[in-house]
Amino acid sequence: MSLADKTPPTNIRDEFGVVVAMQAKTTVEQLSPENTEAMAIQDGLNFARDRGFRIAEVECDSLRVIQSLKSDLCCAPNASVLLNIISSLREVSSGSCRFIPH
Repeated sequence: MSLADKTPPTNIRDEFGVVVAMQAKTTVEQLSPENTEAMAIQDGLNFARDRGFRIAEVECDSLRVIQSLKSDLCCAPNASVLLNIISSLREVSSGSCRFIPH
């Protein structure tokens, strides 16, 4: 399995930064780095919603994904995934996404 087959893990932390839930996932799809990050956010939000977590903020190390989420999405090649993320953010009581460089 190549690195392209692994999506970034989902870590859900409490207000003190302690990990309270974690998810890891592999996929057979070959996605671009941006789509991999976007899918990881979407999967993480679904994971949080299914377990009843309320999310205050989503952090991501892909500046392009964060910029896309905050811009006009209609022309983005992964617009449907980004729109799903925005919808999921509303479901888990969050509207905030932030770039975290690694």
